[in-house]
Amino acid sequence: MKMAGLCWISVLLAVSLSIGDCATLKLDYVKRIAQLIQKNFQQNGKQFSVAVNIPEVPKTTKELEEVILPVNREKFNDDLGKGKVYKGNNAVVAIPQRKDTYTDHAEAQVLDNLGNLANTHKGNILVLYSWLSPCGDKCTNINNQNNILTKIKEKVKPKWKSFAFVFHTVYTWFMDNNKNKKDIPEADIKMTFRNLRQVIVDDNIFRCYKPEKKKFQCVKCFQNPLDVDPVAACVKK
Repeated sequence: MKMAGLCWISVLLAVSLSIGDCATLKLDYVKRIAQLIQKNFQQNGKQFSVAVNIPEVPKTTKELEEVILPVNREKFNDDLGKGKVYKGNNAVVAIPQRKDTYTDHAEAQVLDNLGNLANTHKGNILVLYSWLSPCGDKCTNINNQNNILTKIKEKVKPKWKSFAFVFHTVYTWFMDNNKNKKDIPEADIKMTFRNLRQVIVDDNIFRCYKPEKKKFQCVKCFQNPLDVDPVAACVKK
């Protein structure tokens, strides 16, 4: 996807929101996880992606911070500044990288570097976090060779029995090759979520953000298994 010429930096937080017997993780737990991710990894409102292992058994905010951190800040800043993926003990972070003829999306980079997290997956939920919701032309397009749907099926599902996708901002526009702003039709945004839904356990797709004049909140994009489309909060700005 393209936003200001870049794909969103996906904070791949694979959050496994169904635990054991498929009990759903509480929105409050998702909210606290998202707040800590934004607090510690945010890139000044630009796209980024993070993947992190989170204990299946809910933890206090202090305990969660100890799980997500510590992060080697010097290495973190150096790696991202040089266009590399930051691979910490319990977090993988990436930002979009523009190549000669394409952009390497953040979430795809994160999914390609889950090695250490996969080795310590037992007892954990994988939280896949992205600042922007996924794009439809590449990220959730099964015909694109670097789509995240195939990566989730091949790299996440075999290890984690439960995981989730969390994002902050709805990806609603991009810059075309002539640097003109183009709006993405709402129908296309809905289709993007329908495609993502096919590989996410228990519809664990969440938007965690602060609406204008309201407190920070999280919403589940598909609130009923029979719902065809995501809720409005996951489609509109």
